Amino acid sequence: MHATLAQTLAKEAEKQGKTVNVHIKVDTGMNRLGVLPENLLSLVETISNLPTLKLEALSTHFSSADDEDTSITTQQIDLFQKTLTELQKAGVTMPPLTHLANTSALLRFPESRSKMVRPGLILYGALPSPVLNSVVQDICQKENLQNFQPVMQWKSKIILLKPVQKGQPLSYSRKHFTQRDSVIATLPIGYADGLNRNLSNNMEVLVKGKRAPQVGTICMDMILIDVTEVPDVQMGDEVVIFGKQGEEEISVEELAKKSNTIPYEILCNVGKRVPRVYQG
Repeated sequence: MHATLAQTLAKEAEKQGKTVNVHIKVDTGMNRLGVLPENLLSLVETISNLPTLKLEALSTHFSSADDEDTSITTQQIDLFQKTLTELQKAGVTMPPLTHLANTSALLRFPESRSKMVRPGLILYGALPSPVLNSVVQDICQKENLQNFQPVMQWKSKIILLKPVQKGQPLSYSRKHFTQRDSVIATLPIGYADGLNRNLSNNMEVLVKGKRAPQVGTICMDMILIDVTEVPDVQMGDEVVIFGKQGEEEISVEELAKKSNTIPYEILCNVGKRVPRVYQG
């Protein structure tokens, strides 16, 4: 929040006869949003003079809490604490809340937990980076806790089964040829649904509890999978893009690694036209 925004918000609050609780983000190195530490005192004083605004919290956001190098996050924590100390020295009454920790910081930097935390990806039962795997295992072992479980699955179904002879091209641009007489299944899902086209010929799905490779270029609305090795496969069979089926599991972390991105993007990319089913 900056002074102009604070004044605009205060005017609207006055118009509606309300008092608004505000959180100030301090920019400690993300350089995306927030007020610089040296300008924080001025902003706090501006807000204190606006009767329809009440300063409820100070916060910051970490740029590198997922990374193996912990020094950047430590520097950000130190800068935030130093900034708070400077406010106190200036005689400012501190707000009741501070919050810093995202998922990675919550797990890796206990000193960042403060009064509130902001868990994100971990709410899906997924982890932002491989660095956290051992951290989570250690925490669960020490606290006698069950490990995190994914809460989201992406499923489709087979809409066509087709025998395809050896040496035949599949999908656009002929980037995959059958290496044997094959059974190829079509699924009604594609990059318009958020399945990254970079995963073409580089991912697997689950059918009847078995892994089956995706083959050919991923299309807008369809993909092909090779179910030659899947026994008794039928039209309408459930197919898991990520999630668990039987004893097998495909994680969002696996798909993220194969498409050179992060698990969050895999989850967020699932498009609005994909039906959601919520289970308690």
